[in-house]
Amino acid sequence: MGNIKALLVSVSQYPVLKLQALPLCINDLYAVRKALIYGLNVLPENILMCGEKGIVSVSYTHLRAHET
Repeated sequence: MGNIKALLVSVSQYPVLKLQALPLCINDLYAVRKALIYGLNVLPENILMCGEKGIVSVSYTHLRAHET
């Protein structure tokens, strides 16, 4: 199998829509990361996680820094 890379995104807060936060999304983010590492042998440095604080914001400069 080739070199696997993953982008994991978890959004648990929706302040613009005024919806109640979804607290378990962050748990899912870490569970999927763990499954990728131990189940598919994906290297931790090949997993980019967004939304660890519940809100995902985008910075074009930040995204460009992760391009390969």
